[in-house]
Order: sequence, then structure tokens, then C-alpha cells
Amino acid sequence: MINKSLVAAVGIAALSLSAGCRTNNESVFIRQVPIPDPQNQCIVTADPTTKQLFQGTFDTSLAKSYRQVFMFGNQLVQRGDAARLRPETSRVVMFEADVQVFVDGNVIADFQAPTNGVADPANETTPGYGISEVNPLIPGDAADAIVAAKGPFKVGSGAFVVARVKLKGNTLGGLNVSTGPFDFPIFVCGNAKTHTPCIGAFAPSSCDDQLKSACQFGQDTEHDCREVAKVDAGFVCSDATGKLCK
Repeated sequence: MINKSLVAAVGIAALSLSAGCRTNNESVFIRQVPIPDPQNQCIVTADPTTKQLFQGTFDTSLAKSYRQVFMFGNQLVQRGDAARLRPETSRVVMFEADVQVFVDGNVIADFQAPTNGVADPANETTPGYGISEVNPLIPGDAADAIVAAKGPFKVGSGAFVVARVKLKGNTLGGLNVSTGPFDFPIFVCGNAKTHTPCIGAFAPSSCDDQLKSACQFGQDTEHDCREVAKVDAGFVCSDATGKLCK
């Protein structure tokens, strides 16, 4: 005789196991690429109202690889009796990123990069947000392949590539989670062999002013020309009065 109670118990256990091990790619998502605040120690906050970067710039004459920070959202909500179920079970912890780099629609790099980041559960209809850095987003060998395929880059020239990112992690309740793909365009430029940087460089008021280093050297935002000159000896940097900064 079949023990119906045993069958029911096994069925419930199997259902619970599958619920805990399945991958959820609908409840977490990449929201945007936030811009670090250079006036505040380059801090990046998990705030969707902050300024965001829609396109990156990778100067291969100044940097060997490209990295980026992504803001992700957690739409999982606390379920059950709040007095008995702690919200930590729906908190998301990211640990890895799947990355593909495309040139003219063709994949030239496909790899996994370690990452981290935590996002609290959603508050009713408002997602919880976290920050996750992917380093590298374009590794050195991929940068070399881009230059070989589209370069060498001269002044004013470069190539657009697309970095496709999926963040993977789990909840503290044991649920595997993954974001959908997020495509981020990056303009690759600069020529290390001819010492030709392409990142924007601004002149300080005076060569004696304190140097304000870029948040991420060799990428995205214009740099103090003195910082560029430290790496590229052939780059001429003058202050606002025309004095040559050495």
C-alpha cells in the first residue's frame, strides 16, 4: 500500500528544493551606469536619481583595460509574516558577471569576471538598489584585439564596441538570481605606440594647483592634463597662463 502521507511529504520537499535552486532572472535588473562624484572621493551611490553614463570612453594609450560600475535593482519583496520572516532572506548578493564584448556585431571576448554588491529587498513597489563593479569589463587581450581589428587609431579616430553584461548572484534565502543582458557602448581610442591619448584633458589654473586625479584613469571623463603628462612623456600640458607644467 502506498503511504499517501509519505508521497505528499516527498512532493512538498521536491517543490521546496526546486523553488530554492531555480534561477530568477526577472526580479533583478541592471538599472544604469552611475557616474562617480570626483568632488566626494569618487564615491558611487546606489541612487537611481544620480547622474548616469550612457557611453564609455576607453583610452588605450593610458590604460591597459577598462572597468565599470553598474547599479542593479532588486524587486524581490519580503513575503509572509514580517514578525517571523526576516527581510534578509530576499536580500540579493552578486558574485559574478558574464561579459561579452562585441565589435561590429561579432563576439571578440566572452568571459566571467568576479564582482560583488548587495541590494536590499524592494519596499512595496520601490526596488532596492546596489552597486557592482565589473573589473575588467574590457580586458587587455580584448583591447589588443579591438586595436588590431579597427586601428591603429589616429587623432580623432576610434571604434565603438558594445559590452554586454549579466550580473549573477543569490538571495540570502538560497534563490539563484541573474539580471537580463545590459548593453553598454564604449568608444575605444588612443594609440599607445605613438603616444597619442584621446581622453579629454583640461588645463589647471596653475601648474602649482593640487592635482585632482580622475576617478578611473584612462577612461570616461576628461583628465587634468598633468595626470596625462605623467603617463605620456610626449604630451604637452600647460596651465591657464600658458606656463608649461612639468
